[in-house]
Amino acid sequence: MAGNPLLLRVNNNDSKRSDIEEYLPKNFQTSYLILPPGQQYGLGYTLYFDNLSKNDSATINDLSEVAVYPLPFLFLSSLRLDAPGNQPKPPSNNTENVLSVAHPLPSVYAVTIDNEPGILKNPYLVLSQSFHQGWHAYIIKTYPGNRVYNFLSQAFPFIFGRKIDQHVLLNNWENGWAVAPGTLLSMQQNSQSIVLVFLSQYWEVLGLAAMISGVAVLLKKY
Repeated sequence: MAGNPLLLRVNNNDSKRSDIEEYLPKNFQTSYLILPPGQQYGLGYTLYFDNLSKNDSATINDLSEVAVYPLPFLFLSSLRLDAPGNQPKPPSNNTENVLSVAHPLPSVYAVTIDNEPGILKNPYLVLSQSFHQGWHAYIIKTYPGNRVYNFLSQAFPFIFGRKIDQHVLLNNWENGWAVAPGTLLSMQQNSQSIVLVFLSQYWEVLGLAAMISGVAVLLKKY
């Protein structure tokens, strides 16, 4: 072996981004990486190995085998050590106040919550995907019968909604947002939803639309 170690990328086929991207250790015999569970019906992952070289230096790495093993992640993550006599606390559960979840696109979640004051049993809404700063959460109002407004507010929550600023890392890998009672909107006859969006996907769609528009203009012109 010589030069840089192998660069491993594990690309998520749903989000089209790398959930893992790091150099493997130098001169290792066996290296283990753990990928937390993603969506239940996800499209899977693609593994890439790059043998990068800088300047005129040679980079040589030998890779004999790559193996993938399923692990009972949720069971293992719930295990804990406790002092004798202490009662174990139940695991964090953010679903008790969730009434419904819509997932129209890989980059959008619309979560309807029970907004009665004082009933929130957990101060965080959790998205069980690898933590990324590109995820943003917005509180929007929803009006029964007004389908046009409800569609637009869910499609563009950064225009119609109010951003939840407290985006934190939970359980060392998940996305979390603080939704304490003071964070929620003051509701009367209408309800509210929290829309989670991966904003980088919007920029990708906008760039694609601009490219198609440019090609259409050129074709029309010539």
